[in-house]
Amino acid sequence: MIAVILAPIVRGMESAPGDDAVLEAVCGLSAPWGIAAALAAAAVCAAFGWMVVTLLRVLVPRRPPSESTNTARESMAAVFLFLVAGEVLGVFLRFFGWGDILLRLAGAIAINIGCLAALAASQRRRAPGTPFPWWDLRPRAGLGRALAAMPLVLAAFFPIHFVTALAWRCVLHAAGRPLELQEVLLAPLDRGPLVIGGFALLAVGVVPILEEAIFRGALYRSLREGAGRTGAAFVSSFVFALLHFNEASLAPIFVLALLLVIVYEWSGSVWPCVVLHACCNGVNFTLA
Repeated sequence: MIAVILAPIVRGMESAPGDDAVLEAVCGLSAPWGIAAALAAAAVCAAFGWMVVTLLRVLVPRRPPSESTNTARESMAAVFLFLVAGEVLGVFLRFFGWGDILLRLAGAIAINIGCLAALAASQRRRAPGTPFPWWDLRPRAGLGRALAAMPLVLAAFFPIHFVTALAWRCVLHAAGRPLELQEVLLAPLDRGPLVIGGFALLAVGVVPILEEAIFRGALYRSLREGAGRTGAAFVSSFVFALLHFNEASLAPIFVLALLLVIVYEWSGSVWPCVVLHACCNGVNFTLA
């Protein structure tokens, strides 16, 4: 149902600039109309941002996040390990001619698990005898209500996502930069139903859990103690967007990551972020 409602928005975001009448019209506006469009976009973002916050306040019980079990240095080291290991894996697969998308995605999942294992090992080595760091993945009271509210939060957020994507595409279009979808979304589309189904299962059911544990449960939470909530939100969200390695989606993913931080900060659990992340991946993959 959400995919059907959001189809025009997502398709508009992902079409090429030459085929996107909205993008061409916005980029061709004169200065006065451009200012008016910018003000209208800001008003849209403010209105739907208020709606997102209201939905969280009404539907999601407030639970502050627990204290971090990892230091900021450990979390940044884990992200760096993810980056380096991903590049090494890519070189290895290309060298042997193994370019299958499911194989690459499975390798990325294994690297994510390795990062979490490294974080757990660092925490246990630094503080022997301490409990396993669950990165706020343990269930909490009121979690069911929070999970049920996430599709509504995502639907309220998508106009903000659309405005951000359109503005960013205008900037890239004016700079002559390519506007290409992430390769990972396009690669399985010409494959059989088994490959597409396996990819969807991993992208929606596995990747969101691992990425949210690393970026919100570990990185944001550890940075929060030293840099404060605002600084940690911007740094962790920027790193999250950068590690998607797609220039055209940098700003939209950054804004999505900020929403995930807000949801995590309000609910005190990574699981609502996982559901939100999974819904977003599912919509993007379905409509790619």
